[in-house]
Amino acid sequence: MSQKGHKFQVLLSIKRDDGNALVFYKQDGQRFENDITIKMKVQTPYKLLLTVRPPQKIKLASMKGEELEMTSEEVNSETTKYAFEWNSNNIPVTKKNRRLSFNLILEIQNMGVLELPLQMKFYNAADTHHSAWGKSLNHIEFNCMHKTGNSLVEIFSTVYR
Repeated sequence: MSQKGHKFQVLLSIKRDDGNALVFYKQDGQRFENDITIKMKVQTPYKLLLTVRPPQKIKLASMKGEELEMTSEEVNSETTKYAFEWNSNNIPVTKKNRRLSFNLILEIQNMGVLELPLQMKFYNAADTHHSAWGKSLNHIEFNCMHKTGNSLVEIFSTVYR
């Protein structure tokens, strides 16, 4: 018997915070845990922009065990928008044929925890070649469902755009 739940969508945009430079991603096929890799740079500040529809209150966001500082919040009748800062200072350059898995963990009021899985490869901060191969990342759409009584929110589809 299927259990009904509350559906909502989270859009995640990642921008370099040094002039809002683009972040890129590429299709990796079945070689790694996820089939898409986001290309990042070490020693670089990033801005994570979240849009949640319909509106939900995010109480806490963390990545790699660090709580993220919320820099803005905007609420209207259709969406809630949040901006968070994250810095890749303590991340080493990723070796060839390797990927790092990160979860962006969101604690959503009156629902529970949502873990957004991200697969990344980190390049030298000065790299302008390999880090820009692939498609520019506009946002990632996570279509989610919270079932009453559960403390974890499920992701039922993910689309990179």
